[in-house]
Amino acid sequence: MKAARFVVLVALATAACYPVREVRRTATGGELALIANNDGSREEAGKLMTARCPNGYDILEEGEVVVGQVSRTDTQANTQHGRGFYNQPVQQTNASQTTTTEDKREWRILYQCKGVAGAPDPAQPAAPASNVLIPARTSEVYEVRYHSY
Repeated sequence: MKAARFVVLVALATAACYPVREVRRTATGGELALIANNDGSREEAGKLMTARCPNGYDILEEGEVVVGQVSRTDTQANTQHGRGFYNQPVQQTNASQTTTTEDKREWRILYQCKGVAGAPDPAQPAAPASNVLIPARTSEVYEVRYHSY
């Protein structure tokens, strides 16, 4: 029983390290998103494509795709205390704010199953721009604000 729990835990931990997400699935193939382009993620993607395509598959296109943006806003404030005329307390605050925006990216693999009715022959040249990777979300924006006091 303990060995079975250990195997399940190891399997879950391994799956969490190499996340692969199916973006879309068609009758002739599909598109996968890899959170990281590393050997473990590619291996998991290969297992998923093999499960979907028992007769094999062809990778039509792969590469990094922008799927949104991440914005980060840093705010810094400095407050100085002192004494002014007639020894009255004085407080001066200086603040600065910086916003940076970066593209959120994923590695995508567009694949096609071999031997599926309706699938184009990979030996035949494809029409130009027929296999364009389309981001799942294009308007995803995150904003994180940091305040210093």
